[in-house]
Amino acid sequence: IPSYQAAVLLTEYHLMQGDTGPLAPHLKHHLASQADSEFKSQPEECKPGDQETKNLKNFEKMIALQRVNRIMADKPWAVNKYHIEQLRLANLSLSEIVHAVLIMAHFHALSGITSTLNKLEKSDNKRKMTRKENSTVKAKRKTKTK
Repeated sequence: IPSYQAAVLLTEYHLMQGDTGPLAPHLKHHLASQADSEFKSQPEECKPGDQETKNLKNFEKMIALQRVNRIMADKPWAVNKYHIEQLRLANLSLSEIVHAVLIMAHFHALSGITSTLNKLEKSDNKRKMTRKENSTVKAKRKTKTK
């Protein structure tokens, strides 16, 4: 494993799987899927009937975190004191807020890298196809002129 990949996997392990951290496992995974879905066509929404958000306390936390997640998806530098205060009003502790923001930042970064690599791969494939078509056309022209 390359050293950067080992660091990413270790970070993800400690954020998501490790027994450390104040967030419940279902909240961690819901946050990760929310952050990842921001790069897809339909962002995942938190619904009152979801198993993870059955009680009102967790539902309020998830709604407040969704707001911050949307901001982090578009303009992460725009998260400010007001947003942190809103999270505190939703009964999130400071350690829960830090853990949640780290999870969202990590998965936004991974989604952005994946999205960019997919776009590069598609454009590279198009370029290869164009070159192949151009070489085929040139070969046909050479055979016609002979």
